[in-house]
Amino acid sequence: MIPMISPAADSADFLFWAAICCALVGFIGSGLAIWLYVRVRRMRARHAAERRQFDAAQTLREALLAGMGESVMLVPGSGTAFSSGHAPALLSACLEGPDAKRLVASMDALVRTEAPFEAVVRTPSAESVSVRGAAIGGRPAIFLRNLGAIDVNIDFRAVLESLPMPVWIRGEDLSLRWANAAFLEATGNARLPQAVAAQAVIERSELELATTARDSGTAVEANRYTMIAGKRRALAISMARLRDRSVMAVARDITDVAQAEAKLKLNLEAVADLLDGIPSAIAIIAADMRVTTANSAFATLWGLEESFLETRPSLSDVIERLRESRQLPEQMDFPAWKAEFLAKLETCRERSEEQWYLPGGRSVRIVIHPHLLGGVYLVIEDISERLGLESAYRLLSQVQRATLDAMDDGIAIFGPDSRIVLHNRAFASLWQLGEDALSSHPSIAGIARLVQVKFGADSIWNMVLAGATAEEPERCNDWGRIMRADGRVLSLTMSRLPNGATMATFADVTDLERFEELKRESNHAA
Repeated sequence: MIPMISPAADSADFLFWAAICCALVGFIGSGLAIWLYVRVRRMRARHAAERRQFDAAQTLREALLAGMGESVMLVPGSGTAFSSGHAPALLSACLEGPDAKRLVASMDALVRTEAPFEAVVRTPSAESVSVRGAAIGGRPAIFLRNLGAIDVNIDFRAVLESLPMPVWIRGEDLSLRWANAAFLEATGNARLPQAVAAQAVIERSELELATTARDSGTAVEANRYTMIAGKRRALAISMARLRDRSVMAVARDITDVAQAEAKLKLNLEAVADLLDGIPSAIAIIAADMRVTTANSAFATLWGLEESFLETRPSLSDVIERLRESRQLPEQMDFPAWKAEFLAKLETCRERSEEQWYLPGGRSVRIVIHPHLLGGVYLVIEDISERLGLESAYRLLSQVQRATLDAMDDGIAIFGPDSRIVLHNRAFASLWQLGEDALSSHPSIAGIARLVQVKFGADSIWNMVLAGATAEEPERCNDWGRIMRADGRVLSLTMSRLPNGATMATFADVTDLERFEELKRESNHAA
């Protein structure tokens, strides 16, 4: 009997297997997508690496092409082998020559730190090779060029003999072995055997320098003074140890240089002495913003130690010291002000000046001048007393003017040059002169022209001029009363002041004259 399967069961199985198939397909699709993603990433990384290798090869190729005329090779043991021309043979010859140790050290530094080098290396066959090392595309490469054989036929002794400066050689025991003609002439010897027999020295401390050069193995240089041909000469002596521990020495005549330095030092000392005699504070600031010179007035003004200024301190350090002692103007932003002031000095191209009002009530005037050798020099003056005197003078002038304005008579004070220096309101009102006209301090002649336009011509101002220029202006008081061109009667009184100025006092007595005339007429009628 065949079993019967219901339609409902058949439908459920179909859906189950369909779901399993869908899940399986989704899983396989996800795995395939992940595999493709990883594959693409690997291909991109490989492509980037190949691109970098290609760029490095291009760089190497361009560098090698630029070295045309030279044999080129990569340093052995540094990776890819490459060579052109006779590079291997030349390098092998150089490594067998007397300079092999120095070349190996340079090649080792090139491989380890990519430090470039250039050298001329000798080979066993007396040839010289120019060797240049550089890192190309991250790989150490060497460029070699054969400079040819060294000419061993050159007479180096003749070359040294022809030099105008003394050259000599001392053995390991510091005995004289050889010297050129300039050495013989300087030491007063006619022939070399004579100098060797006498163990001539060009200067007494020469053997000490030779001992130092022989024992240290380094070059020794020193300046010495000696007598040559009856004249005191300055020599710059240089000594170096040779391979056999003998010492070669060369002496250069630097007398002219030494004399110039002595004159310069003397001039600097004279300038320093001159600056110390100037009462104003002066400091010379070099281009590196260091105080190179400062006179005693500068140290006294700011309370700085001479020992501190002798160390050539930077101007920034000096400003910081002044700030600590509260000798700088108060600033809202001190670092910004300091930077601006230093920048102003560094870029100074023309003269400028500024005034500092210090917290203690002191005021200084700073004049900045550009220096011909770079930097600036500062001229600093304490103007506290002067400002105080000016303030007192202005106050005195105001008091004098207020005193004169309180008087009814017109008063004018004329200086020794006959120009008006002070007047009161009554004077300006009497002569109808505005403050604009009198503020320019006109002369007596100028005032005469101004009042002539207003009142007409008269002789009053001629009298004033005569009194101002007279030895005794009081004699002009004998004139008494004078009449102005407009009919007004004035009383003129003149007197000499202690400072040489002349004071003229004008009083309008017209009403008094009329009253006295009426009185006389009345008395006459009676």
